[in-house]
Amino acid sequence: MLMRTIGVCLMLLFAVPMISCVNELPRRPAVDENPAASSDKDTVEANDIFGLPDEDALEQNDENDGDLNDEDIAVPAWSVIVAGSMHSCGIYAGALYCWGLNSSGQLGIGTDGLDIDKPVPVRVGTADDWSVVTAGREHTCGILSGELYCWGRNDLGQLGDGTSCPHSPYDCADKTTPTRIGAATDWTSIAAGGEQTCGLRGGELYCWGADYAGPSGLGFPVRIGSAVDWSTVAVGLAHSCGLRSGALYCWGDNSAGTLGDGTNVSKADPILIGVATDWSVIAAGSSHTCGIQGGEMYCWGDNWFGQLGDGTQGTGANKNAPVQIGIAADWSTVAAGDRHTCGIRDGGFYCWGYDNIGRLGGESEISFGWSAIAAGDAHTCGIRSGELYCWGANGSGQLGDGSAWRETPHPVVEPIVRSRSL
Repeated sequence: MLMRTIGVCLMLLFAVPMISCVNELPRRPAVDENPAASSDKDTVEANDIFGLPDEDALEQNDENDGDLNDEDIAVPAWSVIVAGSMHSCGIYAGALYCWGLNSSGQLGIGTDGLDIDKPVPVRVGTADDWSVVTAGREHTCGILSGELYCWGRNDLGQLGDGTSCPHSPYDCADKTTPTRIGAATDWTSIAAGGEQTCGLRGGELYCWGADYAGPSGLGFPVRIGSAVDWSTVAVGLAHSCGLRSGALYCWGDNSAGTLGDGTNVSKADPILIGVATDWSVIAAGSSHTCGIQGGEMYCWGDNWFGQLGDGTQGTGANKNAPVQIGIAADWSTVAAGDRHTCGIRDGGFYCWGYDNIGRLGGESEISFGWSAIAAGDAHTCGIRSGELYCWGANGSGQLGDGSAWRETPHPVVEPIVRSRSL
């Protein structure tokens, strides 16, 4: 049964007045089951927007030159999807692809600049055994055979390679291709936020980059505490959260109640949130946090746009302690973006919060089969039955389909995989 959606419209005054909508409760998005039948309004050819012929757009995600032949195959094999501020990355048959904004080299393809954003997935290197990838505001990190690599913006040392330049031109330490971080080969998890990154090695927590989100080492990984039972870490704009043996810990900026400890006082070190020991998933947005405890969804922090999903929004709606969202107890995962949140329960995809430019994805009664989600500033992506869909804002090509923007989930251009390289 569909969950009831409450739409509240807010008048926001920018350079030009415009109406935007807020959805305070979770709703199930629609899926563009027949992209070929999309209206002219929603479908814009890649060459019309980016000045590229369709053949060139496809060649950007094919590592091999030459014409396509019978050996070329396209298999729906997306296994991981992440969304940064205005770029996206995913793992397809073990290979890493990125697309969208490339202002600081966050795509990892050896170039940077606003004029070389990529509207379709572009392969990063030639390795085919990537296991983890994470996307921050303008930097990206991934794990390859237990080794950690980072690339993109590095003004505050968020890449962890020992360099930074906080008082120089912001791009002086940027990296446009994956750069190995240290010599360790036992990295298991990595999370990138605004200008900070955290990762796990053997149950130990390490953080680096900007220190306003809590303890870190400016420019290189520094171990946080002495615990060896960390299993998950999530990094937002200026706060972080993690799980230890099912218990929830958060630290960093708490001005909007983002940490969930019942106060609005920022914390420099990880603090225990509540007494529950059955937390399984945690997601950190720009200034709000959501997690799953015993199958139930809880959110807290900034709620100006209804991103907590508790039916409230606006002045006085922030929550500084976890609040249960609905009564469902079958949530499997959650993703927190800038001003919106999405989650999966029983294979159905639900989104709530700020609905500007279609980031919530519309409504449908047939949206099942979802296994993964990712939320960026104003776009969302998800994997459904092995295929990748994105929707929302697309000003930098972050949807990966060469369109202008999408109000509902639309397939991302699939990479071409040659059978001889499998």
